[in-house]
Amino acid sequence: MRQACESLAGRVAHVEMVPVDVSEIVGTDIAVDSLWLCGGFPKRVIASSDRASLAWRRDFLRSYLERDVPMFAPRLPTAAIERLLEMLAHGQGSLLNQATLAASLGVSATAVGRYVDLLVDLLLVRRLRPWSGNLGKRRGAELDLVFERGGRVGLAIETKRSIAPTVSRGFHEACADLDPRAAYVVHGGEHEWPMGRDVTANSLAGLVQRLTTAAASTPPRPAT
Repeated sequence: MRQACESLAGRVAHVEMVPVDVSEIVGTDIAVDSLWLCGGFPKRVIASSDRASLAWRRDFLRSYLERDVPMFAPRLPTAAIERLLEMLAHGQGSLLNQATLAASLGVSATAVGRYVDLLVDLLLVRRLRPWSGNLGKRRGAELDLVFERGGRVGLAIETKRSIAPTVSRGFHEACADLDPRAAYVVHGGEHEWPMGRDVTANSLAGLVQRLTTAAASTPPRPAT
């Protein structure tokens, strides 16, 4: 990262190496559930036991907090960064409320913003920005994920940990507003079934496989 900050315009490429995802463990003895609970760092995935996995994660975070955080942000308190990271982990997938986090940490909301920016830069946190469509009709309609391409919403996705998921009225209202090509509810089980109103329940692995197949069969767009 330090080298990339030098003047290397035109001579450097950035490749984001994402963690192990569900498509890479299908057909192996690694449980999909482990990705739900512990993430996809390779050394964590192939750890010999849960105890070894936990020990690796603790060492990983300790090295980040004691070495990398002071290197990139020497004036930020490491203890506060550690507490914030724990709070973000417990609230993953939810809306980021900087004021609430600031009150819990005893710092300003502006400081929390700086801390989160640092964790994003260190690749420990991914900030998913809200999708902003021209939908002023219904304040209670919401979706977990929206995939848009060419100005059209292609997929609407709701994620549930349960193996017997249900969706709220707000989900159906959002789908009615957006008119996606397909709507899915990802659940913690293994099967796929129709939920009515053009909504399909699918496992995480099943949906990834479906999307991968669809992407492979889509012809490339002509150059303009």
